[in-house]
Amino acid sequence: MRSFEGESWLGYLFAVTGKKVMCGADFMGEPRILLEARRKILYEDMDVPQNWHKMYASGRAKTGHYIKMAKDIYGNKKTGGKIAGI
Repeated sequence: MRSFEGESWLGYLFAVTGKKVMCGADFMGEPRILLEARRKILYEDMDVPQNWHKMYASGRAKTGHYIKMAKDIYGNKKTGGKIAGI
């Protein structure tokens, strides 16, 4: 999600529609770590080499290390099927 308000918005949608509403992380059974909402502090918390983006674009760098690091820093608990309103 792009903002922390996104979680409240999902809850609101559930309340209005009475339907299950989920984000991509919910769908995949992964924790909501809201990396996009934390964009401003990500580069402070996760050191990224200056040429990493170029290496990624050419297929010489992967994201797995950063995904693991994000889960370690921002929360590694599974949602347990957490869906807005449930």
